[in-house]
Amino acid sequence: MGSSKVPEPVDPPPRRGRPAPSPGEDYGLPESPACAFCGGTRTELHSPFGSALSVATYWCNDCRTAFEWVKWGPER
Repeated sequence: MGSSKVPEPVDPPPRRGRPAPSPGEDYGLPESPACAFCGGTRTELHSPFGSALSVATYWCNDCRTAFEWVKWGPER
């Protein structure tokens, strides 16, 4: 029987142009809005769509709580 070699992994080609977008940039969402519970800004997008299409779900790394951000609020 012949020997079968596993091919070496290939690195993807480098991105050209602008750097990779932040997770919410494709949806026009802020990168890290203030937490609704503690006011912390160490937040990250958890899901661009929350319990409804008009909200996004974020995770606060300070108080470790998920919160929803309304997409059509006065900040827009």
